Amino acid sequence: MRSLNLDSLLGQRHQDATFHDAELQSFHIDFESGSVNFQFMIPCGLFSGAEQEYHGGTLEFTGILFCFVQPMAFSSQANDKQALWITSNGPLPDARVELAIELPRDLPEDAFIHYFYSDTSNSFAVFAATHAVFRWQ
Repeated sequence: MRSLNLDSLLGQRHQDATFHDAELQSFHIDFESGSVNFQFMIPCGLFSGAEQEYHGGTLEFTGILFCFVQPMAFSSQANDKQALWITSNGPLPDARVELAIELPRDLPEDAFIHYFYSDTSNSFAVFAATHAVFRWQ
C-alpha cells in the first residue's frame, strides 16, 4: 500500500493552496464506475492581506476499494460555513487517528487509504482507492 499527499495534487497554479481548512461542498460516489468526486473550495492564501482566498476544484478518486463515512449531523444554520470544514486529512494508517472501524488489510500495493475529518460535523470520511487526480475549476 502507498501513501498519498493530497496537497501534491494541487500543482503550482496557486502557490499556497492546501486541503487543510478546505471546504468540502459535496461528494458523489458512483458505485458503477468505482469513483468518488469531491467538490472543494480550497484555501489559496490571504486575499487583501486578511481574508482567506478560496478557489474551487474537484478531487476524484477512482478504483474505489473501500469507503466509510460516519454519520454527519450538519445544519448550515448552526454553522458559519455552508460546507464541511476539513480541518484534518491524511493517509492511513496513522497511530494518531482513532477510527471506529477496522481498515481493510488486503488492499493491493498500488492502493492508498485517505481520511478527511470535518470539524463542522465532528466526523470522519475514509476512502481507499488506486488513483487520485485534482482539477481546478
